[in-house]
Amino acid sequence: MVKLSILMPVYNEEARLPEALKQALGVDYPCEIEFVVVDDGSKDATPEILAAVDDTRVHVVTHPRNQGKGAAIRSAVEHAAGDYMVILDADLEYDPQDIPRLLDPVLDGRAEVVYGNRTFGSHSSFSFWYVMGNKAVTTFANMLFNCYLGDL
Repeated sequence: MVKLSILMPVYNEEARLPEALKQALGVDYPCEIEFVVVDDGSKDATPEILAAVDDTRVHVVTHPRNQGKGAAIRSAVEHAAGDYMVILDADLEYDPQDIPRLLDPVLDGRAEVVYGNRTFGSHSSFSFWYVMGNKAVTTFANMLFNCYLGDL
């Protein structure tokens, strides 16, 4: 049986965290899951929200001070027990309902890793320069590693 670890770095996310957890925990996953939520030194009500979570699938790790998203992800990886991992930000930029579709090629044995891809369509909430910068960085990485990723 495959186990998926969903890694959620949080920093001062009191406004969105309850809804993000509700949505993510409400998904019908095709395998066993665990959430490793890392509170990266939040100064708002995030710690209290996390302390009130009553779901055995949720494991909370706390950084005493803010160390940045990269450090929060590293801590989550250290505490994760899953065979596979996915990062899900608490700001609801990504839809947790997409996670089972990302797992399909892995569970079918067609892939060992799957990368999601944001789309920057005409109704995007991202600025023009954000999108252009993302495209430039992605193109550079594709040239450097001789690969094709649509969204680094």
